[in-house]
Amino acid sequence: MNRLKAVMFDMDGVLIDSERISLNLWRQINEEWGNVFDVSVISQMMGGSPEENRRKYGHLLPPPEIYDQMRQQKMIRTRQLVEQQGMPLRPGVREMLATLKENGIRRLIVSSTPRENAEWFLQRAGIAEEFDDAIFADEAGRRKPHPDLYLAMIERQALKPQDCIIIEDSPNGVQAGYAAGVRVFGVEDTTPLRQFEGREAWQVVDSMEAVRRWVLQQLEKENQTRQPQG
Repeated sequence: MNRLKAVMFDMDGVLIDSERISLNLWRQINEEWGNVFDVSVISQMMGGSPEENRRKYGHLLPPPEIYDQMRQQKMIRTRQLVEQQGMPLRPGVREMLATLKENGIRRLIVSSTPRENAEWFLQRAGIAEEFDDAIFADEAGRRKPHPDLYLAMIERQALKPQDCIIIEDSPNGVQAGYAAGVRVFGVEDTTPLRQFEGREAWQVVDSMEAVRRWVLQQLEKENQTRQPQG
C-alpha cells in the first residue's frame, strides 16, 4: 500500500464558495443585458482556460465583444462583493486541512485561476497560509482539462501519482486529474459529476467530509500494516 503523501485541491468550488457567487452574478448580468445566452454553459466552462472555453463553447456564448464586457463586469462585482462580505469556505474545508496537517500530509493547490486573483481570494477566505505549495493558471503549461498543472506539481513535490489524491468540482478539473494518472475525488458543487464516476473520477462524493473520512480510513490501514504481527 502506498502511503498517502499529498492532497491536491482545486480552489474554486472546492476550497472556496466562489463558483456559486460567480453563477449568481452571471445570472444577474445576463438578465441586465437582456438574457443574451443560456448561463448554464458557464458550469461547463469552469476550470478551463478562456481560449479553450471560447473554442469549445463559443457557439453558445454572446459575440466576443459583448461576452468580454459581461465577463469584466462579473469580475468587478465579484471583487466588490468579496470586499464587503468576505469569501466563504466550502463546508468541511477547515476540518480537512487540519486533519492533513496533523498527519503530515502535504496540502497543495492546483488551480486554473491566475495567481493574483487566487491569492486575493484565499486571503479573504482566511486560508492563504494553510498550504505547502500552489500552482496557478499559466504557470506550468496548459490549463485544465489538460494535465499540465497537476503533472508539474507532482514533479515539483517529487511525488508519484499513486502518492496523492486530487479533489475537484468541475468536469475540466476531473479530466485533468485523470489525465495526470491520479485518483480524483469529484465533490459536487454547482455542476453534476456523476457521469464521471468510475471513469475519470475515481469516486464522486457529496461533501469534503466524505473525502476526509476516506483519508482517515487510509491512515488507519497504514497504521495496521506497520504494526508488528504476532
